[in-house]
Amino acid sequence: MKLRAVLQDKEDIKWCIGEVFESDNDLIEKYHIKAGEGLKACINHTAKRLLECKDLLFYELDDEDGNFVGYFGLEPQDKFTVLSTFGILNEYRNKETSIAFWKTVLAMVGELVCGLYTRNTRAINWILKSGAKQTMKLEDVDEGESFQTFKICQSQQAF
Repeated sequence: MKLRAVLQDKEDIKWCIGEVFESDNDLIEKYHIKAGEGLKACINHTAKRLLECKDLLFYELDDEDGNFVGYFGLEPQDKFTVLSTFGILNEYRNKETSIAFWKTVLAMVGELVCGLYTRNTRAINWILKSGAKQTMKLEDVDEGESFQTFKICQSQQAF
């Protein structure tokens, strides 16, 4: 599988997030920082945080046929790039898509840093399985939630 990253306007963020979140009830009920508050609260929280990022480059991911697969957002910094957000439609969550996701993203930046709320154990396990290394854990960063950061680069990829 090959994925194509298409740079989007910030107006498209909410739509992309909504498509992925609607396909993932576990995210809405267990893993999101607003878990248990409903789909709309989760979408609005994520979109608000991303719209506050002034240097965010937000990409839609499409397959070879032009079908929406997911999204990711990058924030270039002086010494590194932050993977600020990512999401893959539930129906595309498999090893083939994971490999294509990391190949697409890392081809653009080489290496990156990603932060995840500690409660999002599913995403943490996925990113570690992909070859990321945990770099830091911060307590009480957002509404009492702890946060972990990870680094991943092409040479660390597990695939």
